[in-house]
Amino acid sequence: MKQKNEESVPMDELQTRYKKSYDKLCENLKEKQCQLRASYMSAVNALVAVMSESVYIEPEAEDGWLFDTQREWYEKSGRDLLVKELFNAFWYFGDPQDENKN
Repeated sequence: MKQKNEESVPMDELQTRYKKSYDKLCENLKEKQCQLRASYMSAVNALVAVMSESVYIEPEAEDGWLFDTQREWYEKSGRDLLVKELFNAFWYFGDPQDENKN
């Protein structure tokens, strides 16, 4: 929306006539970007915690443990799809020794 405004309205008008609404739009975008970054970092931190813990899980129990842990973190995150996809990628690419998965 910001780009559309900048393309259709001259910059001097955005900074004078429409300054208040343009500034509000820019502030809302910055806030949404910060929320998105926080969400990404939270998902990455969850994955790092699980990756660290997974080192201590017996290989034969790893898939079941990871499935249960993924479901737990997914629910904790408010069903954030990024968390789910990061965990899926970790499971899928996590064990290069297992030829059946890759």
